[in-house]
Amino acid sequence: NVVRRRHHCRKCGEVVCDACSKHRVAQNVVVTSSTSTALVRICNVCVKELPADVVRAPARSSMMTTSYSMPSSAAAAAPGAGGAASDVPGVGGGAPVATAAMTVASRAYREVLELQLSVPQCQLQDMSKRQRIAHEMFDTELTYLTNLTTLRELFAAPMLADAESAYIKIGKVCALTSPDKLTSMSVFLNSVLQLQTLHVQVFKDIHDRVNGWDDSRTMGDVFAKYASLFPMYSVYSDAQEFASATLVNFAKRNQFFRTWLAEAEANPRCRSQNLQSFLIMPIQRVLRYRMMLEEMLKDLKKRSPEHPDVPLIEAALEQIKESATHINDVIKIRENQQQVLLLDAKWSGYDCSKAGRTLLRQGELVKRCRRADKPFYFALFSDVLIYGFQVKVGSNSSYIHNREIKLTSCKAAEVEDVDAGNCMFQVFSDRKAFVVIAPDTAERDAWLQDLEQAISKVASYKNGATAFAAVWTPDKTQSRCQLCNRQFNLIYRRHHCRSCGALACDPCTSKRIILEHLDKKPVRVCTTCHDSNTTPGGDSDDEREVEIERAVRESDALSQAQEEENDRHAATYRLSWVDPALALKDEQHEEEDFESDLESDE
Repeated sequence: NVVRRRHHCRKCGEVVCDACSKHRVAQNVVVTSSTSTALVRICNVCVKELPADVVRAPARSSMMTTSYSMPSSAAAAAPGAGGAASDVPGVGGGAPVATAAMTVASRAYREVLELQLSVPQCQLQDMSKRQRIAHEMFDTELTYLTNLTTLRELFAAPMLADAESAYIKIGKVCALTSPDKLTSMSVFLNSVLQLQTLHVQVFKDIHDRVNGWDDSRTMGDVFAKYASLFPMYSVYSDAQEFASATLVNFAKRNQFFRTWLAEAEANPRCRSQNLQSFLIMPIQRVLRYRMMLEEMLKDLKKRSPEHPDVPLIEAALEQIKESATHINDVIKIRENQQQVLLLDAKWSGYDCSKAGRTLLRQGELVKRCRRADKPFYFALFSDVLIYGFQVKVGSNSSYIHNREIKLTSCKAAEVEDVDAGNCMFQVFSDRKAFVVIAPDTAERDAWLQDLEQAISKVASYKNGATAFAAVWTPDKTQSRCQLCNRQFNLIYRRHHCRSCGALACDPCTSKRIILEHLDKKPVRVCTTCHDSNTTPGGDSDDEREVEIERAVRESDALSQAQEEENDRHAATYRLSWVDPALALKDEQHEEEDFESDLESDE
């Protein structure tokens, strides 16, 4: 009914009421293939079938009435002595899951401690190199498993269990997440439990092969068996740096956690090592396996190339290398995501954190603009190149977005310029092209290499279907029109052809055509580009000269009218110093006279 509701025993699956299923145990006690220590319901019948050393946690109603008690380091026992919970710092009755989970781990750990090598005395005096490497595998695995079990039972499991209790104290740290929200302390601590469970089995298999050693034994198949599970190290390695910093900072802020951590580190099982020392150990474990197997393979090929362990070790090494590559790739992806999110927080006016986007290179470069060389901050992603202005406020920097260039229509080319120290390269896109100056040649080559590699993956310009914008000639490099050689001044001002980038006067760039890759509207082009785009095969040189002469005559007429206009305004400005009201009246009269003159001319 409403009071006696249905519940399921997680061990036998029977439907029972709450009174008949009041006990809780860790999930990995009920399901042997599970590594989770979450609290699950179990019926009274199945509780009686559990081993005597498995602690039964009370129901949640009784958990609510339990009180907190700080652990006592004096009561800590040596590993394997007495109950497993006696040597584990816990949080009293408020964390029954921790006790049950640690009991399972300690029982397996005690079984591991009982495994000893039986090596004949004659072999101790005359070991082969391969046998010594095998014994090194056993010794290092035992040491590693001992430290990993200590990390699980004294630190990780109590924090996870307390996070699920009624009154959370040390478990508050499990709710903390990384700034980029990609991992959390709960994920990290659970990975410790998974690694410890894995290496209990790894150690048992190594012991079975090394114990009673003879030269026909093989080791490669042992590591090939577990190599496919080594990528789980990527979860640990990915969050290790974040977890280390989080635990240190949380201990500074939380006195209860700081006291608990000090007592846990004072446990004799830690052997004067702190928590940070235990967190570093798993990072290089897979690499250590690879080094020992490579050494064993080298000795086997030299001494007995036909040994059956040779292909097994080679297969195991291949899988371990793939696992190590996967771990490194996951770490690199995570670090790259952190850089992208950090850049996105500083970059205003543009969303850098697009899904699937990776940051390839970033840094400050000098962009050659129309009037001067200006510093910009460039960021090369896997799909776009962006740049913007860098704004520094104290020690902090932020960036104002200027332009985005899609790599699908982009290319880069080296520019030989001795004056600039050969540090220049060009960037072309369908709408923009410019010259960039790097600090040195090495930096230029690095940018060019990354640009070309990124473009080769996404660009479509290799098929010749994309047209690129032209690099504009800087204003300061030319004092005359590049087409008619006319001197630039206030009348004949500088203009750029949008098709070829040439610097020319207004008469030589008076034409307009539509360039599909730039704009749907007509844009300014020089007479040469206009003729080559409108006339098949282009015009002859004589026709171009006639066109330029006509344009020059038109510009001369315009310049003469402009000079007269300037003289009128100059006279008005001179009068304004004497009497502004009179000057304004004279200007009105002159405008009326000028308009009447124009009407008479027409």
